[in-house]
Amino acid sequence: MVNCPGERRPLKAISNLRVSANHELVIHAFEPKLLPPIINALNQLGGYKLERSTSDEAYFSLLLMTRETKDKFIREVKVIGVEAKVALNLVRQEIRDLVKKNKEFSQDQKRNYENQIDKITKIYQDKINAAEEKKIQELNL
Repeated sequence: MVNCPGERRPLKAISNLRVSANHELVIHAFEPKLLPPIINALNQLGGYKLERSTSDEAYFSLLLMTRETKDKFIREVKVIGVEAKVALNLVRQEIRDLVKKNKEFSQDQKRNYENQIDKITKIYQDKINAAEEKKIQELNL
């Protein structure tokens, strides 16, 4: 997100991104006045070094990740994983409550639906865990 005059906007909404032949990230601002806020946003984000800029383009090189940066990203991955699991469990509980409150279902149907809900929840928890582990492994390379 970039702090534009009056509002925050996504980088892709105010610029084009490409990779140059020199393996640099090139950001072409749709409006030249938006280039300084774009540069500031990327400098605050970290991980990029401004190599040069023109009136409407900025050229950034990717900095090597330090152990500290990797650890920071790993912590963020874990936080996102926990948030996803909490959200999934909230949805699971909400659906289970709806099934329990439905008077049209027999006890056997309710038990069957609750088991199905638990199985589906387990599948998605496993997917979250797998995605989290995959990303942590990528960061540790």
